[in-house]
Parts: sequence; C-alpha cells; structure tokens
Amino acid sequence: MIMEPKLYVLIREDLPDMAYKAVQGGHAVAQYVNEYGWKNGTLIYAEVSPYSMRKWMSKLDSRYAPYSKFVEPDWNEQITAIAFEGWDVLIPLVKRLKLMKGY
Repeated sequence: MIMEPKLYVLIREDLPDMAYKAVQGGHAVAQYVNEYGWKNGTLIYAEVSPYSMRKWMSKLDSRYAPYSKFVEPDWNEQITAIAFEGWDVLIPLVKRLKLMKGY
C-alpha cells in the first residue's frame, strides 16, 4: 500500500481568527511547494504557541528535515506558520500536535 504524502502545517495559535490562521498556513504551504516541491496529498493543520513554533524549527533542524517558514510583514516580520513533510523520523513528534479546530 502506497502512503500518500502528508504535509504538516503549524500555525501560531495566538493569531486573531480561523480565517487568518488558514491564510497564514496557506502561505507556508505555497512556500514549501516552491522551495521543495510536494505531490499533493493530505494537509494537516495544527496550532502551536509562538514558543513551540521555535522549538519545532529546532527539532526539524536537528533532524535535517526541510521546512518552510512564513514571515508575515503585517506582524512585524514574525513567523506565523511553518510547513514540513511528515518523514518517518518525525512520526513520534507529530502525534502530539493539537489539530486546528474549526469554529
């Protein structure tokens, strides 16, 4: 059985509303596709704290896992979302993510 590719999108939980979060996540996905390519598959949107976002980038760096970050000009150049593929080595980490809630 062929597993479809999963792209994880981590979005800051302190952004103002669901629509804004979805847009920031979309920017991170577009940037990932432009930088690394990606065969369309499952998108998994999760919310993390700004502190957790930095920890995730460190975890990805330490595992040499490619990721894209989106820096929002309207938020003083802060990172609002990151996107990465769910490599096998990351599976234990992504299982703990809090999925983005629909309101």
